[in-house]
Amino acid sequence: ILPFCAVALVLLTTDLGKYFLPGAGKKSTDRFNIPPGPKSRQTLNQAKHEISQGEPGEALRHLSSLNLTLLDKEIDLLSSRLIDYQRTRRYATEAPDVENRTLNRITRDTRDLISDLEKELSSSTGNYDTVRAYLKKRYNNRVSQKLASRQPVNLRRLVNTDVVHEDFHAALTPYNSDESSGAMLQTFQDAEGRLLLVGAPGAGKTTLLLQLVIELLEREPDALSVILNFATWSKEYITLDAWLEKILPAEMGISDRFAAEILQQNNLIPLFDGFDEIREEDRLSCLEALNRYAEDSHRQYVISSRKKEFQDINKGILIHLPIEVCPLSFDQLKAELQRLRKDTAQPERGALLLLDAIEKDSLLRKVVETPFYFNTLQILFNAGMGLTDLQFKSDTLEGRQTEIQERFVEYEMKAHIQRQYPAEKAKHWLAFLASRMTERNMVVFELRDLQYDWWKGWSRRELRKANQVSGLVNGILVWLFMGLLLGLAYALISRLITAPMYGLVIGLIFGLSGWVQWGIAAGLAGGLLVGLIAGLIGGLGGGLMGGLGGGITGWLLVGLATGLISELPLIKTKDSINWSWKTYILELIIPLVAWLVIGLIFGLIIGLGVGLVIGLIFGLSVGGDRLLDLINKSTDILQITTPYQRFNASKKVLYFSIFQHRFLCSQLRKHNLLPSDLVPFLNEISLRHILEFDGDPVTGTGGGSWRFRHRILQEYFAEKWVEEEHENQK
Repeated sequence: ILPFCAVALVLLTTDLGKYFLPGAGKKSTDRFNIPPGPKSRQTLNQAKHEISQGEPGEALRHLSSLNLTLLDKEIDLLSSRLIDYQRTRRYATEAPDVENRTLNRITRDTRDLISDLEKELSSSTGNYDTVRAYLKKRYNNRVSQKLASRQPVNLRRLVNTDVVHEDFHAALTPYNSDESSGAMLQTFQDAEGRLLLVGAPGAGKTTLLLQLVIELLEREPDALSVILNFATWSKEYITLDAWLEKILPAEMGISDRFAAEILQQNNLIPLFDGFDEIREEDRLSCLEALNRYAEDSHRQYVISSRKKEFQDINKGILIHLPIEVCPLSFDQLKAELQRLRKDTAQPERGALLLLDAIEKDSLLRKVVETPFYFNTLQILFNAGMGLTDLQFKSDTLEGRQTEIQERFVEYEMKAHIQRQYPAEKAKHWLAFLASRMTERNMVVFELRDLQYDWWKGWSRRELRKANQVSGLVNGILVWLFMGLLLGLAYALISRLITAPMYGLVIGLIFGLSGWVQWGIAAGLAGGLLVGLIAGLIGGLGGGLMGGLGGGITGWLLVGLATGLISELPLIKTKDSINWSWKTYILELIIPLVAWLVIGLIFGLIIGLGVGLVIGLIFGLSVGGDRLLDLINKSTDILQITTPYQRFNASKKVLYFSIFQHRFLCSQLRKHNLLPSDLVPFLNEISLRHILEFDGDPVTGTGGGSWRFRHRILQEYFAEKWVEEEHENQK
């Protein structure tokens, strides 16, 4: 009893308990959520200077200007202590040496607080710099792919107050000119950080947002800017903050915790793209949520939308400057084409051909006033085509736009850059992809978005197979692992309990022959050794058989049960990206070994079996807690740099959703809905200027999602899809 009490006392009264007690893994210190940037650094430097001058009160005053909720509690505590000290000193109720010690403690605690803030600022600044670099790279890739590696045209932008409800005109910023020119950053600053951007389809709104976000990321060190597409908004979110918490992690490549931290710091500049892509019944709720979001005067944002859809809502929005992206003038087109023809770095041979075509064809000249069609025709004419090759027949604007889309798709489908695909099949696959994305109001596609409900023609047999694969993932693999772990633990402990008893009996038998001491010692040693070996073998074998049997049973039950109710399973992935088996082993082994040693000590007192049980249970408990704590700390940055990164991360935490994904892909391939090599196909189509990959489409790295180069192309392919008739499920 005495040794047991001594060990318990040590664990409860020393720092050792922080490492060995269950659930007591490494605890992170409170985060004050200090926003990174020069302003925070300057404030901390001012506070440090005041402390060096012996002025803790002034230091606390500077710290309070950070306006951090958790920090304010610490400041209030230190301020109250400082007030008590000053009152005591004024009335001289304590000896001078006591007063000095009190002031020194307050100064020391304030200095420690500043030090904690500096450490957090350093860590947060590193994370912000990583996110900023990641976003800049993504947006530069998008600009390059969207414009087919061309420089953007200098779009004409006019102030248009007609798109803002008249009740909100008083909030608009007085503007000296009807025309907004120059860099987008200047326009944003003229709008005092609240800008509305409207225009016709293909006018270049998203391109302008991309230009602006890159400028903001480069020149606004105290803020993070990100483009967010409004397509996923629904009225169920109620507040904009709730929607932002949901979508920011994926858009910025960060954890949920880090996203919440960024929102609390209130230094996010969201650029909301595609208001018109919100479902019509949800648009009013979105504007109401935006107005509630705007109640904080420090918040800055940009909204872009097609002009007609925004005006149809007829609801006021609190912005300071409404800008309309206007059609390109003939003079702009002519100047741009002449510049491209004379460009020494990358001269375009078809520029003069296109200029000649729009001079001859008045309808074509009207079409190319929209930058999307201008850029698309640049690609075709630079490939050596002319009006004769394109064979335009329509005499309406909409008809001519459709013809340009068709000629462009036909040309790109014939191209051979890295891989060759049959043109009709490739268009069929893209039509399926576009239709499913449009149905779900998606503008960005990631592999994890591919779900069983994308296909509506599942037969009962195929559905049963899908559920059996889901049962395999959730049955065999999990059950097998748990069976191995528990079987090994049970067999090892049971053998170590019984084997010494057998050894003792054998030793006593030898002892009857006159070798009592040696017999008992040899029997105990041999029994322990045999028990250990037998426990390992028995545990592995028993755990394998038990886990396999339980897994197969669970697999069959899950597969059969879900097959009978005819429900499609859901493919889920885990996001613990910064994780490895090496990390797991290191974090698990240390507490496990420590507790096994403690268990052996207990075993000498209260029984070897009981001691080992305590050691194993506590060791696994602490190891698991430490591992979870480590994962929570190490996953602030979750940037997706390869298409299968989420699936690979899932495997590291024993979640094998990749099997479900592979099975689904095989079924979609069987019905000719998607190609067998989906990722290479999507990257190939990105190189053909139909899709955009958020990384490098040549290498297939640096990103993990795709989108159509323009919504016009997504709508074009979605309209081509015709749902095929399939046998009804029986």
